[in-house]
Amino acid sequence: MPEEIAYRFPYGRAAVEMVSDFKNTFRLRLAWQRGKAVIDLFESTPLRPLGEISCGGQTFSLNLNKHKRERRERIRISGDRPVGESGKVQCQLSIEGRNDRLSWEWRLAAKGKDAPAGGDVTFQLPFCAGKVEVLTLSSTLSGLAVWRDGVVISLVVPGEFRNRARLEFTADARAVRLFVPDAAFSGAEQQPTRLETWLAPAATRREAEDALLRHLADAADRAQQNPTGDFLSLLSLGDAASAALMAPEAADKRGLDRLLLRARPDFPGLNLGGEGADAAQAAFALLQRYRFTGDDAEKRRALLLARGMCEFQIVQEESPQRGAFWDALRANTQWMDASGGRTQSITTAARAAYGLLWLHAQFSQDILTRTALGAAQWLMLKMDEDGRYAGERYQENGTPVSGGSPWVMAEALRPLVETFRRTGNEVFLNAALRGVRGLREGLADGSLTLADAPAQYLASAVEGLLFVSREAENADMIALATLLGHALRARRAPDGAITEDDKPSLPATLAAARAALALTRVDTDPAWALVALRALRAASRMVDAGVAPRPADLGAFSMLPTHLLLSLSTLAPQCAADRDALTVMRSWQVFQPETSTREFIRVRAKNSDAPVDHLALVCPSNLQVLIIVLAGPDTTEIEVVKTGRTPFLKNLLTGDYGQEPCLVPLGDGADARFAVFLADT
Repeated sequence: MPEEIAYRFPYGRAAVEMVSDFKNTFRLRLAWQRGKAVIDLFESTPLRPLGEISCGGQTFSLNLNKHKRERRERIRISGDRPVGESGKVQCQLSIEGRNDRLSWEWRLAAKGKDAPAGGDVTFQLPFCAGKVEVLTLSSTLSGLAVWRDGVVISLVVPGEFRNRARLEFTADARAVRLFVPDAAFSGAEQQPTRLETWLAPAATRREAEDALLRHLADAADRAQQNPTGDFLSLLSLGDAASAALMAPEAADKRGLDRLLLRARPDFPGLNLGGEGADAAQAAFALLQRYRFTGDDAEKRRALLLARGMCEFQIVQEESPQRGAFWDALRANTQWMDASGGRTQSITTAARAAYGLLWLHAQFSQDILTRTALGAAQWLMLKMDEDGRYAGERYQENGTPVSGGSPWVMAEALRPLVETFRRTGNEVFLNAALRGVRGLREGLADGSLTLADAPAQYLASAVEGLLFVSREAENADMIALATLLGHALRARRAPDGAITEDDKPSLPATLAAARAALALTRVDTDPAWALVALRALRAASRMVDAGVAPRPADLGAFSMLPTHLLLSLSTLAPQCAADRDALTVMRSWQVFQPETSTREFIRVRAKNSDAPVDHLALVCPSNLQVLIIVLAGPDTTEIEVVKTGRTPFLKNLLTGDYGQEPCLVPLGDGADARFAVFLADT
């Protein structure tokens, strides 16, 4: 019987086994222990070694013959391959990890004068005999998963190795392979190759995909670049965006009581309401800002933009598109979509309906609710019995335009649920539940794939699922929303931006921030707040680099900084934030905006001029003040002044009470510090 030696890693069920083979060689096997059963996952053989080198027209196998445990978490395996008369190539494989999360690192080194300087190298993990299923996702080409016998192994190339030129990561029915062309075996160009494997139980394909997405999201987190330069004040970013929406040249008059947003401030001949502007959402952003500033000009512009958005709706009773919206108006006479055609969009109707419902709650004008209800009814009528839409856009005669994304169904979830809340009509909630079922079934049968999902639709799906779950709380909905959130996290570039078509996308990056903040309601992991913070910073850098923000982007910039600060409060015990209502509930207390706080509360860094963002909310019942503070990583202490005095503050994160408030790290503290304080009257 061959001799076997098993190396186990701390706090896990995975083991690397060495099985004696030919003289002075051995096979390597990765196994997983499940109860009394041992499941073999990877195993090298003489015909399928752990690596091969191709150079000089020949191919050499990498045979390993030495192994040792260097410490509790690491084993090292090595072997030499003779090449030529006196040369050899030395291969070292280091396997390190715990909690069933292993890192495999290969290193090659040339020894002797006849040894090759480099060549094409293939590293591989051959599968054991048996049926395996390989899962791949388009969020990155450097991640895949192997699912077999109730176990999933996710494999990801870490960020520092991911961008290596021409590195190929593939898998087939026999093995997982990393192909490195023209690898150097010596000198300054010599580089190791690393692969990460996470092992976890997975009873279904969905669980296997979720494990891969979690691994990819974690790898994207670790690949994020540390911020450089001064801390970006998020509230000042929101101020600048709101000022751009409030500028006289940002909108044109439409009669006495309506405003239409311009496509560009310097181009008055084209007004936008839908795609590119989302005028109802921009008006809602200004209305939310008014609740903190008390600026009546912002409130009035929000009302005028809301009424202007109603102009874009098709209201003719004989039209098959009654309730839908045009996207643009040219020269005050020609209604059209954003590209100059004659189609209507599911997305435009959904975003208009949601924004107008909230605006009606403030202004109580019938035209706003009538317009929103017409849009919600159009969305419901276009939805089929499976909760899906035949197209993203529809022609004037009601027929769908081919070629759209099936993920557009995600946009309808929030407005349908909000319509149910305002009207109490369960028909709208049932339509939203059909949409959720359509998402689940589409992912299960492959008609919806994460590979083809636009980032903005993924973000809308996350928000929509969590909206529906609030009316019919369901752990499966929350799990699905989290899964889609991980898919967005995995798409991030190292600077926090979301790329589409191989370039950073401003709308997609802002959408990812929205989705991350939505998930803070159900997941207290600070990673979600960091995703939103980094996305906002990346979006700001895009604008500084010359990317012109659309009116819709300005609306997002206006809302997201406030929403991020509100979401930070959820990291404190017993706190829950409502980003639309701008409230924080703590136990029985409800804290809400109060414009006077801008006058009697001041927050600044102690002994520094570093920018500090803060949000102050007041509980009307006992006039206690909740203060949420966000500052740069170097700001550890702040000064709070309330009505000219230094108040006693209770830090809800640490339980400290006193007059010298300190900030705690957000995540690892490399990006920011924050705190949530309660100030007595």
